[in-house]
Amino acid sequence: PLMVNFAIYIVSLPYHLENFIHLKKIIVMTKRKVLKKKINYIVGELFAECLINGKNCADQAKVNDVLADILNTQNEFISRISHTQPGNVKGFYKKLIQDFNAKANELIDAISKL
Repeated sequence: PLMVNFAIYIVSLPYHLENFIHLKKIIVMTKRKVLKKKINYIVGELFAECLINGKNCADQAKVNDVLADILNTQNEFISRISHTQPGNVKGFYKKLIQDFNAKANELIDAISKL
């Protein structure tokens, strides 16, 4: 019953308010898009740094492992952004950012050890 009443309320909104609701959805998607771009940028910088530092490394297998870990990190976090858990969305993104920062610091340490 509540869903029906809610749907009727949205349908009965004036035209300009309906557009505002759609804009609000677009703004949320834009923030998700910006977050993906930032993650891609940081991962790209880590990848380039690893390539530069790994050029003189004797153990190329270790370099390849770090590069694979960087790419897996990118795939993991981009997919986590794409599949947001319903409910506590703000807490979900806060945890995602904390996890990404921790993983990025771990990768920076691994790159510095090459």
